[in-house]
Parts: sequence; C-alpha cells; structure tokens
Amino acid sequence: MEQPTYEQCINECPNLEKVVSKDMWNYVTGCDRFTQSAMQERWDRNAKKNLKKIYPKHKSLTHAFLGFGKDKALIGVGAGPSLNNNIDHLGEIYRFNAQFTLNNQHFIIAASNHQFKPLLKKGIFPHFVFLTDGGDHIYDQLCTDIPKLGQASVLVATIFADHKTVRDWCGQGRNVCFTLPSSDNYQQMFKDIIGENPEPLVVGSGGNVLNNMFATGIRILHARYFMALGNDLSYPYNPDIEKRRQMFYADGDYSVNIKKGVDEAKDRYVWLGFKMRDNPFEPGKKIIDFAPVSTSRQMFVYKTWAELHVTSWASSAPNDPFIYFNCSESGIAGVLAHNYDSYELLEDPDNWYLIDEVLPKRWRTRSFLQAVNQFLEANLICRENIARESSVILSPHGMAGARSVAQSIR
Repeated sequence: MEQPTYEQCINECPNLEKVVSKDMWNYVTGCDRFTQSAMQERWDRNAKKNLKKIYPKHKSLTHAFLGFGKDKALIGVGAGPSLNNNIDHLGEIYRFNAQFTLNNQHFIIAASNHQFKPLLKKGIFPHFVFLTDGGDHIYDQLCTDIPKLGQASVLVATIFADHKTVRDWCGQGRNVCFTLPSSDNYQQMFKDIIGENPEPLVVGSGGNVLNNMFATGIRILHARYFMALGNDLSYPYNPDIEKRRQMFYADGDYSVNIKKGVDEAKDRYVWLGFKMRDNPFEPGKKIIDFAPVSTSRQMFVYKTWAELHVTSWASSAPNDPFIYFNCSESGIAGVLAHNYDSYELLEDPDNWYLIDEVLPKRWRTRSFLQAVNQFLEANLICRENIARESSVILSPHGMAGARSVAQSIR
C-alpha cells in the first residue's frame, strides 16, 4: 500500500493542515520507515509463528467481539504519570460496571501491557489487554504471577507480537485475539498461511498501544466513545536523568525500557503540555494551564498519529460520529502550535492551542469524570428515546444505576 503524499491528504481533508504541518508529516512517516526496517525481521518471524501455531485456534477479534462496543465507552488505560490522578475513579467505574451482565455494561476497560499488573493490584480486572510490541522484554508483564481473576482478560495482540509471550499467555488457559497492521506485507502473509480475506482484521495501529486501542474500538468493537487515560506522551522535566526515569511511568517502573535498550528518558526534547486543575470559582469544572514538559521522538510520533487520524476520520466519515475524550488531564496530546521554529515560542501563549478548536465535535479535552458524566447522560437519553419509540421496557435497576452514577460524579 503506497503512502499518500501530504498534499493528497490535505486535498481530501483540509483540516489536517491546521493539525499536522508538512515537516511533521515527513518526520512521522520517516520514523515509521526507520522502525520497520530495524524490526522487520523479528516481526516477520513472530507473525509466521503466530499465524501457524496460535491463530487457527483463537482466531481474530472480529470473530468474537465485532460490535461488542456498541453503545459502550472504551476506556484505554495507559501508563503515563497522570494516571495516578484517576486510578481511584477508574476503580469506582469498574465496580459500577461489574453490577451488570457483560452485554449490558456501560464501559469496556482496556489496559496497556505495562499497566496490566498495576490494575490487577488495584482490584481492576480489564476486559482487554493490548499488546503491540514485537520484543520479548514485556514477557513478565503478561505471563508471570498473574492472579486467577486476571486470567479472564482477553489479550488483543498485533500479529507480529512476541510469539513466546502470546504462546505462554494462551498456555495458561487465557484467550488471545489478533489484529493485522495495514501493510500489504502482513495482509499477504495472512492470505498465504490462513487462506482467508485479511481485510476484517486490519487495524492501523500507529505504533502506540493507546492508538491501537482507539483504532480497534472504532474499526472492530464499534465503540463510538473513547476515553484515553494516562496517555501523557510526556513526563515532568528534570535535569537529572534518574529523576526523569522515575517519573516516566505512573508506577515508576522503568526496568523494561532499560531491558529493551530504549532509554527514552535520556531525550531532552521539550513541547508545551497542558495540565488540569480545579476551578476555584466553579466547583466540578477545570482550568487548563500550559507549561513546557519533556517528551521523546517516539512519543511525539504517537501524539501526531492520534491527532492526524482523528482529524482524517472525522472528515472521511462525517455521518459515523465518534468522540475522542482526552482524559489524561496532563501531557502533550492535542496541544498544537502555530509555529515551533524557536525555543522562545514555548513562552508565547498566543502560539499554542488545543485541537478541540479544530475538531470540537470529535476531540474533547476533559477530565475523566466529566467525560464519564457526559457519556452516561448521552447514553441514557438515547436509550430512553429508543425505548419510548419502540415500547421497549428497560431494566429499572440498570437505568437508575447509570443515572445515579452520572449524578454522583458531576
């Protein structure tokens, strides 16, 4: 599949020019090509083993969960440091959700591989765990000392994920579903080995696990509400590299990065980040402040991918609505600059804006509680309207429960 040019994309989606400059476009596509060339051999080896030895038994996400997210909100849980601000609220949502049968639950909780064990320790057992990494350094995060209740989570793995990790996950009696990247190489490999049409499994992942959750939610689960938690894609700046490593993740565990040989905390790249604080004049509402934060080359690519795809999908499917709630309450996602040619522009407030100004109906920078409240109220209104028009009787327990939660978190 040939990569479209920047000009072609702008022609199809003019709003992209307000979100991604040509320089950024060239940088992101260049990084993608570099990563692929460095990892292709390992990825291909994993993909062939997964297709031959695991896929025939476990099949793909589309066989089991196509449309599972309809009328639900998908909460993607990353490992950014701001997750600590909302981990207790996530626990409340999990316990509320657990009152209902699986099909009647309002929320789907999906954990990144890094955040799987920390959630389990908090008593939060996610529906899905997402894995996009092809290396074996993540083995312990998913396969070592997993409690019994945690074994109910379904692993959603890209086809080139580490074969040993996926194999042992399944060997412990757990389920896995696969997705395919959008490259022609893996689609052809799927055809050759499985002999089926690969198209229903294709999800453009954008490298980052939260981006993969969002794309999978739209493409396969049909979840039109996505809430990103802990997706800072940045961390507090500190001149001491050891301090930066400690602040990189919510749980402070940087060991996998060292094991992988990808020491992103050594980068000293700066972008403007946002942070939410309580509004002293309007309780329950937030004020957004901007301040410089640290990021890395790779995290900046992940940020740009999310912004680019939300913008392009909003344009290509105007009658198929979705909302990307950026609920990390911190970080660089959605923070855009008119000009980024000099360091001095970091201090110019007129140079910076949120993508919400470009996509007010699709991207919403909100606190987690605001997003949950907006979703529940919208969902209740839709369900009540449908019931009224079709004379369907809805469960009083379900409706009252959702309404009480929506009211309690305002």
